[in-house]
Amino acid sequence: MTKLQNASTNPEQNASKNIIPTGAFHFPVTNFKQTRNLGFLLLPEFTSSGVDVSAHCSINDLPKNLQLLTCAGNNGMDAASAHVLSRLRHHVRFGGTVGGICTGATTLARPGLLKDRTFTLHWENQPAFIETFPDLPPTSRRFEIDGGLWSCG
Repeated sequence: MTKLQNASTNPEQNASKNIIPTGAFHFPVTNFKQTRNLGFLLLPEFTSSGVDVSAHCSINDLPKNLQLLTCAGNNGMDAASAHVLSRLRHHVRFGGTVGGICTGATTLARPGLLKDRTFTLHWENQPAFIETFPDLPPTSRRFEIDGGLWSCG
């Protein structure tokens, strides 16, 4: 048999054989899942390690299938403008999903996206969050997934 005759009928599996160096440890994926589209809403003064980032689309043009993760930083209560809050509401209303990283839940709380949802945020910010949003109790867990709402501390 020739090498071509032994090739898999899955083109993605064949492509991976061409990029993995001989002898390299790898775990072949045979059950491919649907690709997830993740976006990051980086608000002014979001927590970062000095990494330069650039925008790839406007908040006005978010794809409907995008899981949008909000990064708010230490100024999470005020970082998002009224326009950004409106676009978050619009994204969720038309089938998009959202999440909060660290203090991102503060941004999601402002437009009402955490009502009757299970979520969390960074433990250091929970007391101030509870004072500001007494009807939205976060959990003490490191992360939460409530349907399409993802959050982590």
